[in-house]
Amino acid sequence: MKTMGGTATEVEKVCSVTQIGETAGILWSYLNSHGEVPTSKVMREVNCSRDMLQRAVGWLAREDKVVLCRNGAAETMKLK
Repeated sequence: MKTMGGTATEVEKVCSVTQIGETAGILWSYLNSHGEVPTSKVMREVNCSRDMLQRAVGWLAREDKVVLCRNGAAETMKLK
């Protein structure tokens, strides 16, 4: 992993992975209690950056725990 000043330290890598995992847990809990939700609503209600939310969705998708659905221009997500 590269940073502006060079290579990230192991501590920075662990913090990043930890943050993504924690955000994935928050997202999983949110979807578990709300069911299928428009992606735009999740972005407003889950308190994290757009990039972090995308990483968390990727984490859950890699674990085969989330489904993204598209209906025209609208996108929703839900747990499997």
